Amino acid sequence: MSPNTIPAADVDGYASLRLDGRRILVTGAAQGIGREAALLLARRGARVLVADLDARGADAVRDEIRAAGGAAAATRVDIADEESVAGMVATAVHELGGLDGAFNNAGISPAGALHELALDEWDRVLAVNLTGAFLCLKHEIAHLLEHGGGSIVNAASRSSTVASPRRPAYIAAKHGVLGLTRSAAADYSRHGIRVNAILPGVILTAMAEAALQDPEMAAARAHAHPIGRFGNAAEPAELAAFLLSDAASFITGSGYFVDGGANAI
Repeated sequence: MSPNTIPAADVDGYASLRLDGRRILVTGAAQGIGREAALLLARRGARVLVADLDARGADAVRDEIRAAGGAAAATRVDIADEESVAGMVATAVHELGGLDGAFNNAGISPAGALHELALDEWDRVLAVNLTGAFLCLKHEIAHLLEHGGGSIVNAASRSSTVASPRRPAYIAAKHGVLGLTRSAAADYSRHGIRVNAILPGVILTAMAEAALQDPEMAAARAHAHPIGRFGNAAEPAELAAFLLSDAASFITGSGYFVDGGANAI
């Protein structure tokens, strides 16, 4: 087939959103966007590895998926530790029977002025949010290269493209995640591996609500979403599920805002 030939669709658009039989790991899946994504992927037919630093929380989400008739396993992971990440991928292969995709969602979002930021706190934020994304990509891609490819979605942020008050380490890290996403897509798309990112605005998760306790940050965010509200965790989860599906088969190296129009102003 010519590279310029558009193949005829062999399934309808809704069917291509299904994830039946796919083996997908989700980091940061004990709560928030990760939890909603794990539940949604399972409802769409995927076998899901629920991975989180909070082992009890991961087990609870696994049990919730199973109670609803889905297939899931759970594992504890520290994404800033390479041995732990390698073990997570090995667990996915063992428990799910393989690995076809991943949603690298785990992260932290502390606030503080740059001139007051301790070096160890800077290092911690970059270790989790940026080095963690690198380690997940490294070990997921290594597996997918040998097993026919797959799809990876990284949780970046609206803060991957703009700044917001009092989060210098978070913003630096999330700019890096978007760059890593594009770099991985450029290097591995011809190997059948798609890599994309979602860029949420303010989503009302426990992490966001904690950040909004900072009065300066809350005031800056109060009128930042033209849609007139903050998001809920199911909304970025839907975008991640779409990008992991065959409906997104021609999409790679891209970052998609899910921010109620905040990027437009």
